[in-house]
Amino acid sequence: MEWSLKKYELFIYDIVNQYSLIEKSDLVVKQKGKFWAEVTGKIYFKSYITLEVREIVDFTVENFIRRYSITSEIFVFCAKVFSNPDHLTLTSKRLRRRLRRSKV
Repeated sequence: MEWSLKKYELFIYDIVNQYSLIEKSDLVVKQKGKFWAEVTGKIYFKSYITLEVREIVDFTVENFIRRYSITSEIFVFCAKVFSNPDHLTLTSKRLRRRLRRSKV
């Protein structure tokens, strides 16, 4: 498929319908010229992963993604289950400390 700014914009706005792993997206295409644009926003996956995206696309060249930045966030939910709920010991502060120390 040969890409154009219009085709890429349609792809970005329809990305949730194309990939079942994506829960939602707030990506926005801001056209800056006839053949180039800036794409910004987040993609939220069903697996509690979020990608923050910033791209500069230029359709005057074959490799149209000129610059990009992608940042990811991973949300981890952990809890120990005890017969007495008062024994739940893994608070969010302790979880953050454990995640910082872990090599994951």
